[in-house]
Amino acid sequence: MLESQAIIDTSLNLDNQDNNELSILISESGLSFLVLDVQKQKIVAWKRYAFEPNLDVQERCFYLSKYFKKETLCAAKYHKVKVLYALSESVLIPKVFYTKDKEQALFEFNLKLNKNESIYRNSIENIEAEKLFAVPDCVYYVLQKQFPQFHLLHHTSPILVNRQDAKEDNTVYTYWSASFFSVSVFKQGKLILDNAFKYQTQEDALYYLLNLLTKIDLDPKMQKIVCYLDIPKDSGLIQFLSEFLGNLQYPEYPQEYIYHHQITSDFTSYLTAQITSFKCE
Repeated sequence: MLESQAIIDTSLNLDNQDNNELSILISESGLSFLVLDVQKQKIVAWKRYAFEPNLDVQERCFYLSKYFKKETLCAAKYHKVKVLYALSESVLIPKVFYTKDKEQALFEFNLKLNKNESIYRNSIENIEAEKLFAVPDCVYYVLQKQFPQFHLLHHTSPILVNRQDAKEDNTVYTYWSASFFSVSVFKQGKLILDNAFKYQTQEDALYYLLNLLTKIDLDPKMQKIVCYLDIPKDSGLIQFLSEFLGNLQYPEYPQEYIYHHQITSDFTSYLTAQITSFKCE
């Protein structure tokens, strides 16, 4: 795994523990770090390391441990640490049906809980739901060893928490990774679907999304589809989808933060989901 991109603002001060927050994104494509200067409300550092393709769980844990130990941003102390984990599987449970003692049963009714995995939960207050997801124990152990206290988030949780659609809107939120995409659909401001699909080819991905839109009576040529990306915006997949989907849009950065000019000009598609994690409690 090699460092692929880095932007460090000259105002970065890692000695100011009470003023900095760290966000980490673990995804198929790599490992990304963001540092927020809370007082200035400014993103002051970003580093991204690219993973080798097709890592298994143990290999991923090895790389996480290795780079946490050597990365300067990880050696500092932070007021808060948020960790986003991009996963193809999760379960969204209405709060009215959720109780802690039934958590595992609710999860396993929908998904298989593998050996050496544990279930974690994010509360999504604006839709009155609980997002359940499973993370390998070795990944959690590596994170906890480096950061004794951190908030673990499914990659879609900040998207759902910070969505901007109005009550009367129909909006489709998607997150595109190299082997899967997640999709959350709001009709007239109400969540009607939250799912993910694994794919092998561009045609697979398009078929799954077109089939979904058709079943819920949304026009693929007209429907607004917001795309959060863990792949390049100019990738073959995104170009292919744009031929059949007439209203692909990309989320803007939260306006309350200040950004280095290189971030806003070059890397919008990679960072928007991660930046919104700073607003998740």
